[in-house]
Amino acid sequence: LAPMLVDLLPNKEKISAEISKKIGGDFEARTIDLLFFPRPRIKVHQGRISIPDKLSGTFGSVTVYPKFLQLLIGKVEVARLHVETPEVRMALPGKPQERKEGLKALSLKTIEEKIAPFLVQAVSKAPGLAIAVEKGKLHLFGEGPSRFQFHDIRAHIVAGLERVTVEISCGSDIWGSLSFEGWASPRDFRSQGLLVLTRLLVQKLSDDLLPVGSLRIEDAQTDLTLRFRVNGPKVFQMQMQGSIPNLTFRRGNEVRIIKGVHFKGTLDRKESKDTFSLTELNVSYPSLSTSGRLSIDRRSPLASLEINSKGIDVAAFRETVLFFGEKVPLPQPLFEILREGKIPRMTLEARSPSIEELGKEKNLTIRGSILGGKVFV
Repeated sequence: LAPMLVDLLPNKEKISAEISKKIGGDFEARTIDLLFFPRPRIKVHQGRISIPDKLSGTFGSVTVYPKFLQLLIGKVEVARLHVETPEVRMALPGKPQERKEGLKALSLKTIEEKIAPFLVQAVSKAPGLAIAVEKGKLHLFGEGPSRFQFHDIRAHIVAGLERVTVEISCGSDIWGSLSFEGWASPRDFRSQGLLVLTRLLVQKLSDDLLPVGSLRIEDAQTDLTLRFRVNGPKVFQMQMQGSIPNLTFRRGNEVRIIKGVHFKGTLDRKESKDTFSLTELNVSYPSLSTSGRLSIDRRSPLASLEINSKGIDVAAFRETVLFFGEKVPLPQPLFEILREGKIPRMTLEARSPSIEELGKEKNLTIRGSILGGKVFV
């Protein structure tokens, strides 16, 4: 095997030049070693990579393990890549507004048409390839305030012909910790995964990803768990749960704080119908315990909303509704009349041809009772 592997490694300069040509940039390495024990491998030390206007980075080492049995018949196929201490700087694509539009256009159909074929092609070129990353760092930057850093990245990816499995964990300046594990079958567009985030700083994401407006998020440290399953482009299921100790919004000089938020919910897509079920939403301040269901049938078209709430402190809840204005699907004049009291139970129902019209008064039905209330007419 030695002569065969030596032929793969004529000299460091030639390998660096070939890699540079393929990536459309520059690649350098301090040393490239050929090792035989305990198994044949090539190890690249202290590398640097640069692709103009896209990314630049360094790594401590990359170890390439060829498939042993393939070597015996004269073929060279990579079985495993082990990357240690990579650090990459990468530009975010487009301007902030373009990224927002890109998120709006993202759909299961887009993933199926553009990403799935790429995965199929990549897997077919390196079937069974395993990639391991240890102690990685990633810096994302773009125009405006966009600056995201990720550290202590650990990843393990196996590109099987029938299934690609992924395990990733890392820390960041936008969350405390992230862990993800899942699999995808690009040939029949099925996938499943579990994502756990702790101390997610939603306010850091909002400036870059949410529409620019007068209402801003200032504090929203969130713990979030998501489980999802995809069975083709028309069937999607997701379960979520999380908590937010303090949620602070600002509009000009006015600030609104919501405390002690805990939530659970599900999202289901089947053919042309989307259903979001809020199985539990408990808020300490303003006092609120609620559940609800939002359904959108794109074929009809029809949108329907049902919310069941209890234990509402009218004064605190009224201030919050008026602060958010039209963003809350409740008629504003109602809270010009109701000022104080407790609502033991309240039901809100709405139906309309589109989700944009759900909040209009003519589409709303509200039922409930108030205790110890003050009404102004």
